[in-house]
Amino acid sequence: MIDYTNLITTSTAYALLCESGRTHAYLITAADPLTASLTAAAFSDTLCGKADIARLPVAGGDRVRTEDINWLTGDCWIKPFDSDVKVYLIDKADTMTEQAQNKLLKTLEEPPPSAVVLLAVCREAKMLRTIVSRCRRVRCAGFDARQIYDCLIANGIDAKRADFAAAFSGGSLYLADKMTESDLYAAAADTVFRVFSDMRTSRDILKHAAALTAYKDIFDVVLDFMSYILRDIAIVHAGKRKLVFTKRREADIIELAREFPLKACTLISKKILDAKKSLHYNCNLQNVIDGLLFAVLEIKAANKDK
Repeated sequence: MIDYTNLITTSTAYALLCESGRTHAYLITAADPLTASLTAAAFSDTLCGKADIARLPVAGGDRVRTEDINWLTGDCWIKPFDSDVKVYLIDKADTMTEQAQNKLLKTLEEPPPSAVVLLAVCREAKMLRTIVSRCRRVRCAGFDARQIYDCLIANGIDAKRADFAAAFSGGSLYLADKMTESDLYAAAADTVFRVFSDMRTSRDILKHAAALTAYKDIFDVVLDFMSYILRDIAIVHAGKRKLVFTKRREADIIELAREFPLKACTLISKKILDAKKSLHYNCNLQNVIDGLLFAVLEIKAANKDK
């Protein structure tokens, strides 16, 4: 994994955590799980060093179990060995069941003086309001493309891959990390570019829909890629080419700007948001893809030469 330590420790969220004075519980939220987790981990080190930090879920599981919380609520009453505080860092705290959260709540209501609980979450809405109200809340902002690019280059990632990850991760360290490890995301972005450049008539929809369906497991990211490309097209229309994020595809973006006027970019962006909402409500993926591609063609035709 990429070493993002410098990004985290120079962030505004980290500064707020360090300057606010110690309390018994913190809710550290971010749009992506890696940013929340790394921020919580860096802050835990400032509280007591490495000696008395317990990290949950145990063995890096993908969700926090009730058994994890049962262990925490018992262990937290044991005095620390090597410092004046014991830190319990709960990764993916938003995966806790309501039962587990209620169990933790009792400890947060009457916390041991030597215990600090850090809850790293990316879906605050999954947390009980009673839990949230008993924590100091800190929101981690996403990182800009230049910050991510510089960090990846410093970690030895080649410029092409770093440029792609910085431009298409949307400020998410989790996605940037994935994009440096796998070519899947770059291939998906290429597919999205072909959808915009090669889809001319309704007869083309079947072929492009099939190509997009191949990325069904990351389709929420594919929709973001579509939004990012439209964003860059809008930047070109605004006469600010220096601000284009996808620098290595700038020629493609300029070419697409001839096909997609600014109004079309705005209208298609709204359709992408509608597609995201449909997927959130578990609508059929194939129907969502077909409907979105039809909308792209319709909007493009209706706004041609405008």
